[in-house]
This record gives sequence, C-alpha cells and structure tokens, in this order.
Amino acid sequence: MPLLILWILMVVLPSLYSLQKALSIQKKLDLKMMKGRSLRSSLVFTLYMGAMWGCVDFLFVAPENSFGHTFMALVTMGLTTGVVASLTPLPVHCIGFSMLALPPSIIRLLAQPSMESKAIGLLLIAFVLALGYVAFRNHRTFLDSLRTKQALKMAHTQLSDAIENTGEAFAIYSADGELQLANGQFRNFFPHGRMPESESVNAFIEQLSDGRWVQTMVRKTSRGGLVSTHADITALKQQEMELISARRQAEGANHAKSQFLAVMSMNCARRLIPSLVLQS
Repeated sequence: MPLLILWILMVVLPSLYSLQKALSIQKKLDLKMMKGRSLRSSLVFTLYMGAMWGCVDFLFVAPENSFGHTFMALVTMGLTTGVVASLTPLPVHCIGFSMLALPPSIIRLLAQPSMESKAIGLLLIAFVLALGYVAFRNHRTFLDSLRTKQALKMAHTQLSDAIENTGEAFAIYSADGELQLANGQFRNFFPHGRMPESESVNAFIEQLSDGRWVQTMVRKTSRGGLVSTHADITALKQQEMELISARRQAEGANHAKSQFLAVMSMNCARRLIPSLVLQS
C-alpha cells in the first residue's frame, strides 16, 4: 500500500499536470518554442514519466500473470496514445515516452509461455513502430501548418502596414455593411466607422463636422462588399474657394468699371451734344 501511494505521488499526479501543461502549450505554440532549454527540460520530464509508467509492470504484476501484463500493456498503450495526441508537435518526446513505457510490458509478454501473450507482445512492437511513424508525420504536418499560419500572419501585417501608410483613409465593408478593416486615417475622419453615404455614387465630396473636406471613392468587391477611400482635399477646397472669391471680386471690379465707363460716357455725351447743337 505505501508503494502504491508513493507511485501515485511520483507518477499519476505529475502525469495529470504534464497533460494539462502540454494542452495549454499546444494552443499557443510557435516555431520559437520548438527549440531551446525549455524544450530540453520538457523532454527530460517526459522521459522520466515514461520510465515511471514502464516500471508499473515490474512493481505491481507478478511475472507469471499474463493477464496482468496484458492489462498493463493496454493501459500503457492508451496512455501513450494520449501522450502522442497531446504532444503532436514534439515527436522526440512521443517516441522517448513510448520507448520507456512500453518495452517492460513487451518483454514480460514475450517471456510468457503462451502464444497469445507472445502475439500481444509482437502487436505492441508493431504499435510502437506505427506510433513513431504517425508522430513524425504529424510533426511535419504541424510544422507545415504552423509555417503557413505565420506566413499568412506576416502577409496580413504587411497588408495592414501598407494600408496604414497609404496617406489616405481606407476601409473595407462586408456585404452586410459591417466594417472589417480600416486604417487610422479613416478612424480619424469617421470615429464611428459609418458607411459611405451612397452606394450608387462612385465619387462624392463632403464636409466633415470639423470643417474638413473629404473626397470619397466607393467601389464594390466581388463578394458584394464595399471598398472606400477618402482623401483630405481641404487645401484644394480652400484654394477653390479663394479662386471663386477672387473671380467674384474681379467680376465685381469689372462690373464697377463698366458702370463707371458707362456713366462717364453718358456725362461726356451730355456735355458734347449741346456744344455741337450751338455750333450748328
């Protein structure tokens, strides 16, 4: 009984902790975590757990108890399968655990006189080989998917940086009108992320509440969404207004000049006509 309690403290509880830790690490694993001192320490811990589980058959099962050996082999097989499932990105850990946890049961089964026990031992050897193949295949698949995920993340980052530094406000809307992507300049113009005023108009000019003028270009995407770009044309609008004001002033000056010339012409005519009549 004390030996069983000691084994539970040394094996079962650390196994549960190791499983919980492996599952939490797997959710946030990246390529940087696939090497380093932490990986080596986890390998040492995994080998320790494999050796502890491998000792179970020698500690608690009599040499002539073929049923006990078979039972422990099945338990260890299930445990090893769980380890491989939880440590998919780490094939060396999986193989190391398998090579320490299963061989004691295999040796005990092959040493039994019955052919059934020997057959189970041979099946366990085949299971270990298949497990190693599956572990390395899953490892390659995991690395490929991880590299693809990081490449997509890098591409998304580069696209976001490019959109952020375009110099214009940029936004993408879904077919339902939900804002999916926008840069800082867009949020500066439209803090509430509102939709363009008209979907049928490709380009229009509007004045914001703070007095700035914005030219908006709207295009539809192949999936029914909208892409809108917004340029700050406040300076151009001010120049336009200054030109309009200057033109109005020039027109006013020309009109005043014309009126002045007309009045002067009338005055001159009034003075010349009497003198011409007297002369005649």
